[in-house]
Amino acid sequence: MDTKGINVWCAAGKGTFGTLEIVKRIDETGLSKIVKHKDIIVPQLGAAGVAAAEVRKLSGFSVKFGPVRAEDLKAFLNAGKITTPDMRTVKFEMSDRVKLIPAEIMINFKYMFLLAVIFFLLSGFGPGGYTFSRAFKTGGYAVAALSAAFFQERCLCSKLPR
Repeated sequence: MDTKGINVWCAAGKGTFGTLEIVKRIDETGLSKIVKHKDIIVPQLGAAGVAAAEVRKLSGFSVKFGPVRAEDLKAFLNAGKITTPDMRTVKFEMSDRVKLIPAEIMINFKYMFLLAVIFFLLSGFGPGGYTFSRAFKTGGYAVAALSAAFFQERCLCSKLPR
């Protein structure tokens, strides 16, 4: 499933990773004709948007919530689809957060660019009307404030419970 670069936890909360999407993908891919079993593994952090009983009712497939990190999937399967406490622990350190910055910028670039231009131009208004010199003096601050607000909102969404 394509969560458009958004982590599974946020995507589940926003509805782009959920019960109906999973059922739709099972149907579209003809999964029941491809595999002999009727199990699908869903990332643990996707649980907020997935009703396992509903997936089974609508698709015939049982949902098993797997580990938080994809790198633990092999160990999870080798352990008989049982997660260890470490597999259920969220690790979202600064290095992980920094990796998301380019994706966030590219996903929202056109909106950010348009808003930055608008903020820059609006910053030219003041006592006595509009001047380009005022826009050049204060526009950078307006764009910086917009950028700070954008990244603050994204950081709040990505703070996972520990």
